[in-house]
Amino acid sequence: MAELNCWPYALRMQFVRSYVVGAARNWFIGRDFENWDEFTKKFRSTFVRQLRMADRWEAMQKRRQAQDEHIMAYLQEKSRLCRALALTFGESRDYIIQGIYSKELAMYVLGRNHDNEDALLGDLLDWTRMNAIRTEIRTECKQEKGHSTAKTNIKSGPRRAEASTTSKPKWCSKFEKTEQVGKTASEAGEEDKSSCWVCRKVGHWTRDCPLKKARKCFACGAEGHFARDCKSQQTVNNVTMSKEPEENPYIKYGSIQGVDMTVLLDTGSYYTLLRSSVAERCNLKLRETKKMLFGLGSVSVPSVSAVGKADVMVTVDGVEAGPIRVLVVPDSVQRYDMIVGRNWLDLDTVTYKKGRW
Repeated sequence: MAELNCWPYALRMQFVRSYVVGAARNWFIGRDFENWDEFTKKFRSTFVRQLRMADRWEAMQKRRQAQDEHIMAYLQEKSRLCRALALTFGESRDYIIQGIYSKELAMYVLGRNHDNEDALLGDLLDWTRMNAIRTEIRTECKQEKGHSTAKTNIKSGPRRAEASTTSKPKWCSKFEKTEQVGKTASEAGEEDKSSCWVCRKVGHWTRDCPLKKARKCFACGAEGHFARDCKSQQTVNNVTMSKEPEENPYIKYGSIQGVDMTVLLDTGSYYTLLRSSVAERCNLKLRETKKMLFGLGSVSVPSVSAVGKADVMVTVDGVEAGPIRVLVVPDSVQRYDMIVGRNWLDLDTVTYKKGRW
């Protein structure tokens, strides 16, 4: 790019200084170069290293086709690595076939004759195309076979259901096996349905077993009920929450035209903001405004837009300083009814003192 645009030496060095990072930046800082050729020569001698022949051999032998990798991508990169080693086409062909993922494809191209790389690539692509077609056909055949099997199962459903009732469950115990010797399949199936998990005998359910332990209460120790149903001792958890009053010297009580409201003194805001619902209660006559208000964060995107403005008398803690301009904002913007800003706090008739709290 520098040669194409005929950049002078100073501009080239400024461009290099802007983009070098890491070790190259540490190498660049504090060095002086007479001209551009001297810089490129020293830079190449320090950072450019020729790949050794042993490393090239290792990289070529490790390159193998991945399972989902296209044969074209693998062949081109493998051929490039072989050309870097100055191998003949016969030697390159051998290494290419060794790295192919599919055994069937490797054995197919091994039995073919190839004079150049294009002939080898043609056989590889033809086999891959035909294999994809055959795979699609096998998939369709399996789907059709699955549909036919499902229809057969639906027709033979009742017969299978009858056979399943006569089969013995896999979870049946060894005791049941010894007792059911000599019985018919229907009798064994009926007894399996009413086997007990407590005494390991057949003929009754677990809930009707005489050896089953009675329900015992862990609270009173009596039998016949559980602790959750115990009436002898009931524990009542009483939770008492004490809310300490929040003391904030910046929260005051004010009024506009006789309507009382909660006021927050904000020395960081210039404007006085009033909630729209409070403005309706005060019957204020609003004038249209397009004032944008910005908060913490972006200085280009406003946080909220005022929906109106009015000039009213604001009273805070009994102090009526004079008429000020109030901006009306949506209720969702602020928590308090009114936020009094510096346009009221900085009036000559207002004096306030900050104390410890």
